[in-house]
Amino acid sequence: MSFTTKIVTGLVLGVLVGLFFGEYVAFLSILGEAFIGLLQMTVLPYILVSLIVNIGRLSPAKGWRLG
Repeated sequence: MSFTTKIVTGLVLGVLVGLFFGEYVAFLSILGEAFIGLLQMTVLPYILVSLIVNIGRLSPAKGWRLG
């Protein structure tokens, strides 16, 4: 099973469990919020650094056009 297939399967199962079991699995929201928080801790700094580095690589002419 490929990594993409595992992700899509997990997404579909998560949506189905949420739709059909609703309040019975509400305690799992703590795990979901923790997971999203961990993603934000790693992804947001990466995006910020990538933007800064790539804007810094622009030539002055392209920088003026972008601005």
